[in-house]
Amino acid sequence: MIDTADVLQMIDHWLSTPVGHYFGSSYGVDWSFMTLHAMTQSNADKFLNKMKADIPVLASLDNDQLSIVERPDPDYPFERKQVLLRLRQINIPLAPPKLNQGQTGETYRVDAN
Repeated sequence: MIDTADVLQMIDHWLSTPVGHYFGSSYGVDWSFMTLHAMTQSNADKFLNKMKADIPVLASLDNDQLSIVERPDPDYPFERKQVLLRLRQINIPLAPPKLNQGQTGETYRVDAN
């Protein structure tokens, strides 16, 4: 049986997988589209439809159970909005994954003897 924790893990995996990551598959999020276009109703619908196509267990959820909402960013309330994926009562922040994860900040000379 699939419970809420399993669905949240599926969504987390989908959000951390860029489109084209799996050879021959369009599974994943196109973060370049998400960050370069305004979050309009049609773009939110495209995002949710892609998510439902990639994660079939979400296809049975209606707009009240799975939606995209905006709220003022707590760090910059007057300048930015935070976009959230709402799965029933659970809010999941939508933000591209950090590019430099796992790097320690040390540098090495490749040509060193």
